[in-house]
Amino acid sequence: MDCSPRTGPPKNIDFSCIYRYQDAMQDRLNLHAEQATGPQIGGVLLAEIADCNGLRLRRVARMVTAHYDTRLRTIGLTSQQFSLLANIHGGMMAGRTLSMTALADRTGLDPTTLTRTLLPLKTAGWVTNGRAQDDRRRKSIELTASGRAILAEGARQWASASQTLQERLGQPLGDDMKTTLEAAIGRLGSG
Repeated sequence: MDCSPRTGPPKNIDFSCIYRYQDAMQDRLNLHAEQATGPQIGGVLLAEIADCNGLRLRRVARMVTAHYDTRLRTIGLTSQQFSLLANIHGGMMAGRTLSMTALADRTGLDPTTLTRTLLPLKTAGWVTNGRAQDDRRRKSIELTASGRAILAEGARQWASASQTLQERLGQPLGDDMKTTLEAAIGRLGSG
């Protein structure tokens, strides 16, 4: 049946055209309502999940880690291993060795991840186990001479990667990001 508008008075009213029009309008309203609220899972809009700061932070963290890893890989390190070497060295420069627990706390790594990450450093001869100065029963981690040498080379690679990253981010964004992340660490770390 033809539902196009006609001129002049209707001879027979075709209600099927009206019903089809109403159905089409309802479909459009339903589609519009779904687009306004969007698809959901578990009662949560997928758009809200996609807008999550946690997901954004993980993505940025992966990108930044990959950037540093690319540079440090040239000398056989990952950014996490470099961070451990730097923390161990920092403890030694302050006149103390770090226990496994102190190093885990300082780096935010759980003991299993810390042990797994230290293993290649021990195998390479860059770190060694010692005894904690305050309690000889506890293990400490110390940097060897070759560990200090690889850390020095790593520091040069890190500085180059850091400069490139800062250039890509731009000064205002880089500075704002540092301030914001430090504030987040302070607030989340205390709760």
